[in-house]
Amino acid sequence: MASKIVSVSLIDKLRFQLGHLLPNYLQGLFKKSPFWTGVFHRIHPDASGRRLVMKWRRKYHARYFAVSFIGARTVLVVDPHGIQRVMEHSPAVYADPRPKHKGFAHFQPNAVTISRPPLWDLRRRFNEQVLATGRVHPFGDAFLKVIQEETRAALDETPGDLKWPFFERLFMRVTMRIVFGNQALHDTGLVEALDQLMFQANRLLFLKRNPRFERLYGQIDKYLNSPEPNTLAALCRDVLAKTPTTPWLTRDKVDVASQMPHWLFAMKDTLALNTAACLALLADHPEACASARAEVQAWNGTADGLASAKHLEACVEEAMRLWPTTPMLVRECIIPDILADEVLVPGTQVIIWNSSNHRNPEAYPDASQFRPGRWRGPQFGTWFNHLSSSTQACAGKDLALLIAKGILAGLLREHGYQNRCKIVEPGGLVPDSFNAFLIELERTPAP
Repeated sequence: MASKIVSVSLIDKLRFQLGHLLPNYLQGLFKKSPFWTGVFHRIHPDASGRRLVMKWRRKYHARYFAVSFIGARTVLVVDPHGIQRVMEHSPAVYADPRPKHKGFAHFQPNAVTISRPPLWDLRRRFNEQVLATGRVHPFGDAFLKVIQEETRAALDETPGDLKWPFFERLFMRVTMRIVFGNQALHDTGLVEALDQLMFQANRLLFLKRNPRFERLYGQIDKYLNSPEPNTLAALCRDVLAKTPTTPWLTRDKVDVASQMPHWLFAMKDTLALNTAACLALLADHPEACASARAEVQAWNGTADGLASAKHLEACVEEAMRLWPTTPMLVRECIIPDILADEVLVPGTQVIIWNSSNHRNPEAYPDASQFRPGRWRGPQFGTWFNHLSSSTQACAGKDLALLIAKGILAGLLREHGYQNRCKIVEPGGLVPDSFNAFLIELERTPAP
């Protein structure tokens, strides 16, 4: 295939914009909308998106497609080398696009995710230290104690099937205790302020500072000023004190409070969706579930021990791959760069379509099947970006996997589970979309 950017026809642009960009926007760029998620779950736009990309590759004999998005020139990249270049040069060359920046700034104005060098480097190092990127978190055992207490309590308080409110409440309580401690467990005001700001950010238009912002950061500052031991808030103070600075990059530029909303929604919202999806998939895959349960039974209860539960971890990553909570990664070229033998001018947007790439049958013939074993083999290059990759890979990946595995361990130890409505299709194919808001798992005696 030609290594060049091909402009698709007007009909194809409209098909892409109305059939895929619009549904992605309506479902919520920052906070998922249960209503629109339900609507598009029934339509299954992701399956047609995968077919659309395959059709374009045959029709245009290319892997780079020029489309339009919010008035800006946009390139859809489905070439692995192009994806790798974009990811490896983010955010120095390919940074957050203006719409994303505007939305995120509504509730976390100085977050690392929308920062650019040199501030990005400073804030990224801070996030990596607090979240313990690439290693078992130093507070891992304390976090697991919280997870075990809350999981057991949530099961005791839920007599019937496990539905979305169960996961929503469980992850909210775990998140608040891990980030701020017991003092924040019943702080519904902070959670409601963050949720409302994120719902407002979804629209990208007519955003302005409001009392919820002050309420959110007033509470965050309160917890940072008097942190409980063995919490992320407590670790922030220690890490900040050791953060190297320069005359231009002082410690106050980290803006600790602005980093925390991302941790909060990533744990209580995104990770809740991922974990619910994983448990639903395990319920329809008895062999994978039995292997996960065997790991749980052999686990010694420590964070180091849980880090060795590689099959359970693979199940979580496989659920993330199959149903990525970020269907599209969008970047904006901020300095001239060469992509597909063409010079991109600043302002050009680039889209990496996770929902399509993760199910590419040409790269992986079994891409639509739940195969946790694939994560035990060689790495997948740049095709799978459910936790981003390269320089902007999720700084909290290891902590997120620890929390997900800890909760799944508690759930699998206590019960077996069956989906009220089977998810997997004939032939073991996993549908392209999953609506976690409609999850309904029947509890059965643990094997």
